[in-house]
Parts: sequence; C-alpha cells; structure tokens
Amino acid sequence: MIQKLPLKIPAHLLINEELNFLIQDIREVVLSILPSLSNESLTSLLERLEELGVESREDLAFVQEKDLEKYIRPIQCRKLPVSTPLIQSSNYPSTSNSSVSSFPHPGRPWYAEFQVNWNRMPAAIQKAVANQTRPSPGDRKDMVKAVVDQMLEHDLNPTRAMCHSVVRRIVREYPKSFADVGKKGDMVGEGCHSLLQQIKTRVEYKNRKNTLARQRRERRSHTNAAGEARGPVDQYGCVTWCPVELPAGETEASLDDMKMQLLKIFSELGMSGAEKAEPLMEKTYILQRRYLNGVPAPHIAQVQKEWPFLFSQRCLFSHFKLLTDISILSKLQEALDNKGSTIIKFCQELSHHSGIKDVLSKFEPEVSVKAACVLLLLMAYFKEPKDAILLQDNDATKHSPLDYTSYYNLNLQYPDDASSTLEFIQRCFLGINPESGSKSKKKHGHINQQVCTLLRKLIDFEWMSM
Repeated sequence: MIQKLPLKIPAHLLINEELNFLIQDIREVVLSILPSLSNESLTSLLERLEELGVESREDLAFVQEKDLEKYIRPIQCRKLPVSTPLIQSSNYPSTSNSSVSSFPHPGRPWYAEFQVNWNRMPAAIQKAVANQTRPSPGDRKDMVKAVVDQMLEHDLNPTRAMCHSVVRRIVREYPKSFADVGKKGDMVGEGCHSLLQQIKTRVEYKNRKNTLARQRRERRSHTNAAGEARGPVDQYGCVTWCPVELPAGETEASLDDMKMQLLKIFSELGMSGAEKAEPLMEKTYILQRRYLNGVPAPHIAQVQKEWPFLFSQRCLFSHFKLLTDISILSKLQEALDNKGSTIIKFCQELSHHSGIKDVLSKFEPEVSVKAACVLLLLMAYFKEPKDAILLQDNDATKHSPLDYTSYYNLNLQYPDDASSTLEFIQRCFLGINPESGSKSKKKHGHINQQVCTLLRKLIDFEWMSM
C-alpha cells in the first residue's frame, strides 16, 4: 500500500539538487545583466566563474574584469561586477514568510519582487515548507490555487514569463518541497517545469470567462528572406549544432579529401565499412552539419547519397554524441535501470486505463524485455499508436535508439502520432531539457503538458512510495 504522506528527502540526495539551483541562480543573475549573451559564451562564462570559486550571487561582486577578459567582451567584463550588487539588492528579494504579498517599487514590474505570503497557505503547505518535506499532490494543488489568487491581485492574467519568474523563486527558495527532483536526486530540466505548468493552467482556468483579460502575442518568425524556416526547432537540445572551427590540423581541402575517401569506402564495402569510416566521419562532422543545416534542407535521399555512413548505426550514434554530448545507448540503459520499474509500477496503479492493462497483461517480468514494456506503456498512456515508433519485427525496440538519433541528426520534427512519447524519452531518459522550443509540430515553445504532468506524477509516486 502506498503511504500518501509528505516525506522528508534524505540529506545525501539534496547535495546535487542544491548545487543545481546555485548554478541556476548565478546563471539568472548573469543573464539579467548580459541578456544578449550567446549560449556558447554563457556556458564558457559559467565554467570560468566556477573555476574562480563563485558559489553564490554574492560572490559575483568579488569578480574582477581581468578574470573574465578571455571569455566575454571588455564592456561586458565591466558590467558584470558593477551591476551585481544592484541586482542582489533589488531584483532578487528573499521569498520569506511575509505577512502580505509584496507590491513592487515604482517603475519595477510586480513579478520582479513578488513574494508569496506563506501565512495565507493551507496548514499542510505551511508545515511542508517549515519541515522541508514534499507535500502530497492534493496539498500541492491547494498551494497552486493560493499562489495564483495572490498573483491575480497584481495582474488579472499573468503571462507565462511572469509565472516563470514567480515559480523559479518559489522552487529556488524551497527546492526540497517543490522542485522536480526524483528519489535518486535526478532533476528534470531546471526543476520547475511541473509547478510552472500547474500555475499557468490555473491562471488560464481563472480567466476562462474573462475575454478582456486574455493576452495574445504574435509568435516571432524564424525564417529567412526566402521564407525557409531554420533555427530553433533544428537546434533544439543540441550543443554543437553548427560548429565553426575546423578540427586541429585540418583544412577545408583536407576535409574534402576525407569526404571523397568516405564515398570510396562506401562504394567498395557498403555499410560494412562503417567501422573503418567512423574516424573520418568524426573528422568531417563540420562538413556534415553545414550540409544538413543548409537552406532549403536537403531531402533524405540526397543525404544518403552525399553522406551514406550517416545511416549506419555506428556513425548515427557517434554523430548524435557530437551533436548533443550524449552517448545514447548507455544513457537509455541507465534511464531504464533507474526509471523503468517506477514506470511499470505506476502504470499498474492505473487499472482504469484499458490500453495500459492490455500491455501489462502480456508482460512477464522473468521473460519479457523491460524496455519494450516501458515503451509500450508510455505509448498507451499518451494514447499514441505503437506502430508510430516500433518496427514490426522480432525485437521491437532494437531500432528505437537508431530512429531517435535520426530526429536530431537530420533536423527532423517528431511525428504527430508519437510526439508525446518521444518528448518523454528526450526529457526523462536522455535528460535533454531545453528551456524553450519543441521538436513537435503540435507544440510551440514550451514543454508538452501531457509529458510534464506524467513527469510530475512519477516524481510524486517515487516519493510517496518510500
């Protein structure tokens, strides 16, 4: 029987969680001062700050210009140490147990200084916050309602960005109670996706009849002059989507020679030459990305002709590793070891779901392949047809990593009839959690709500099952 009581998170699991929030906190301060900083420069800067021993936003005040001159431009170097004390004192107040919801200083947006009034929360939430425990799902829903009521005192229909600002502050202040952190200390994204979804959904519910308060904004276009789209969807979750530096010791001419060698190997050995081709494929990665990222995008048949080894298992996986910095086979196996049993046990509680019951009725723990069962359960949960991913052969899951890498390697969007399952694999199993964007045609800019809900339920299930 599952004990549905708030449970205290063991101290040894909180170390990585708290470090994650410190890094996120410093990142937010840096971006508030240098909002135009590129992702690459931001990553390098954060790594440098870590080397310098920066462990909190207060430590940024001790950073000197000369410490950063190799990582950001001179004016940016001067801005960061000078602006940090101002950010600390005005932009980021503490979310303490104030007696009233805070109102902003003149000229500042309300959400920049919003403080939750925890004294107006249900008793169970006050107790969970005080004891640093995780509230039950029902108590959390009551807390969401109370937070939204306080937010509506400032704005009838807060935008997602406003909600995000409020939620980040709540999660940063009380990570042990509200962060998206599993029992083993694994954090989903920045740790606040599920609470953000609940808050924004409640805001929309409260405004369902208030047409005057609804706000709509045109989406920014990411097209070039010819009208061809290229950018956020393709780059989504990638770390080296468009490399600019040639490999050490190589020139454009030498890389072109390597490409010709690859075509010769394929003409002589076919796909059996993949092992011989792999080192050359890794060397010519920059040429492959240029070709794949071209506008208009090349057709699959053209890619097969220009770079045939991109369709071999070995080179697909190595290209995906360079693109995302993830070794997909080991990552999936680790995820299945950590999450597979939880997903199966969670689904066993969903007796009302006919699709899930059908999958479980055929699952025999001593005989069945756990990976196949988990994948089928996810597709049944999201009500997606199993043939949208699985190939009809004796080992239904052996092609899944191959198929998945293709979506990233070839800049493809997830198919509509499998988008939720694929995004769940991406976020929960592979740990690819971009703050914005989507590879699904149906979702634009944010995490899939069905996926977010399942992630939250699984986290709650893990903690309540301890």
